[in-house]
Amino acid sequence: MFSSDHGINSLVVLRENEVSHGLAFYASWNQRKVKKLRSVGVSAIHVQHPWLELDRANLRSFARGSGTLVFWPKRNPLVAPAVDADAFSEQLLALPERYHPFTICVSSHDIREGLHLDLRRLGFPLTTAGDLLDQRFAIRFYGLLSQFAYTAGLDVSAHVYASLDAGLPYLLLDLKGFQWHRRAFTGESTEIFDELSVDFPDPVDRRNQEEFRNDLRIQWLDVPPHLMSEARRQLGYDSNESRLRFSMRVWIAFFKHLPSAIRLYFKVFGNR
Repeated sequence: MFSSDHGINSLVVLRENEVSHGLAFYASWNQRKVKKLRSVGVSAIHVQHPWLELDRANLRSFARGSGTLVFWPKRNPLVAPAVDADAFSEQLLALPERYHPFTICVSSHDIREGLHLDLRRLGFPLTTAGDLLDQRFAIRFYGLLSQFAYTAGLDVSAHVYASLDAGLPYLLLDLKGFQWHRRAFTGESTEIFDELSVDFPDPVDRRNQEEFRNDLRIQWLDVPPHLMSEARRQLGYDSNESRLRFSMRVWIAFFKHLPSAIRLYFKVFGNR
């Protein structure tokens, strides 16, 4: 058994679950994170993001469609975005004609919390790629991308790197007043959460991230080489770990932790 990254990003701040997971190894498509984990004694493997395996089925190759897929910033149990929806709508409609029409992509978590009901009043079509834990999520996600010429949104997360890698320019909208807030256990928003300071405490890393975001605010016609290179670096294109070697690591880890794997299986699926 092993642990791995969840999303796609350039942050290298080490979290407790990455250092003290007690499993055979940690897999990451972020090479800098791998080096940092190894520096504190963690067995870390640099791998490609699993979505790249869709290339084998030719599911990530497509001609660009039309219009823009807009990713609504997704909330989670810890943080939530504060967005002036009307100002957001006005900013979209003011974009050049090549970006029109717009479709808003909403996360399954936000749908479960009923956010899509509030967004309907903006008048844009809504869509979703479904639950991230669904094995078909990646196929649906790239199926959505294939219908559009551009993507856009208010934040930088996995969808940005995946869009750039797929050849769709991502436009980072600079909406006045947009902020992240921490959430109380009741689900209510509390104090402001400064994601750049928290995720990029090193001044050099933070400056690099700010420069990356400034580049995303440019209305590119096509993905420029330097942004394509950055996206593919964060997806682990430069990993030297072969699929066969990684598969062997996984099976060895599985049998080494077989009792734990059996307990986990019954904990997750025992009541179904």
